[in-house]
Amino acid sequence: MALAVASVTLACVAGGAFFLHQNVILPMQATDQLGGRKVVVTAHRGGSFGAPENTMAAFQLASEQGADVCELDVQMSKDGVIFVSHDSDFKRISGVDKGAWELTWAQIQELDATGDYWKGQAEPQKYPLLSDVIEWAIAHDMRLNIELKPTGHETDFEKTVADIINAHNFGDQCIVTSQNYDTVARMKEYAPEATCTYVTALAYGDMCALDAADAFSIEETSATPSLVAYLHAHNKPVLTWVVNSEGTMEVMASNGVDNVITDDVPLARQVIDRMNELTPEEYLIHGIVSLLG
Repeated sequence: MALAVASVTLACVAGGAFFLHQNVILPMQATDQLGGRKVVVTAHRGGSFGAPENTMAAFQLASEQGADVCELDVQMSKDGVIFVSHDSDFKRISGVDKGAWELTWAQIQELDATGDYWKGQAEPQKYPLLSDVIEWAIAHDMRLNIELKPTGHETDFEKTVADIINAHNFGDQCIVTSQNYDTVARMKEYAPEATCTYVTALAYGDMCALDAADAFSIEETSATPSLVAYLHAHNKPVLTWVVNSEGTMEVMASNGVDNVITDDVPLARQVIDRMNELTPEEYLIHGIVSLLG
């Protein structure tokens, strides 16, 4: 369906509207945010522009700011406990030069998860358990995007995470992601109700051959209209990260992505709500005007 073009225009072909974007013709349904599909706003590490990242304070703030989903990262302690932290070591946040696999959960509980930036500006924070965040999410009707970051030091990492998700009957309320495809495949086996998602900065090859991936989380510069349309044609939703400017949020929505992951939830909520309310005709005009500057 993709055809090269020299300019941006709106054409009627065989009775249907087509959107010409970035030198690619896409069928109208690839960019239409109506028809029952809305762009979802995900809070990256919680409301991390207003609270310490990956803490209960950040998740609570994201909920108050109107996020649809909270994204978080999980690690495994020396004694096999799954807790929330982006980094696999504690140096950046807690000033302790130790890996997650070197400390027990009891030792991790003694660390400050506030981070240098927020010290003196926010209440002291602790590293949360994944189970605590899931229980909070259930109580607040919040979906979660749970990213696994294996280091090779873990034992039964994926199964342990899946057991926690399954124990809370939370599979159909969460997205489970990883940059490691084998991790995605194992999560698909252990938590089949979860939306298992492969995270990638670059789009290459036949991505849909990676059949364990229910969806793809793609860095914003790679989430082109043609790639989004291709993945949608194979029933693969598209998440994009990390989208923090108004213009890029609008472009991602126009490109047809399903989920925008952002640090700036208030801005994204405003922009995405506006984009979600456009009619198909307004959506096309908006995209053309944006491209023409």
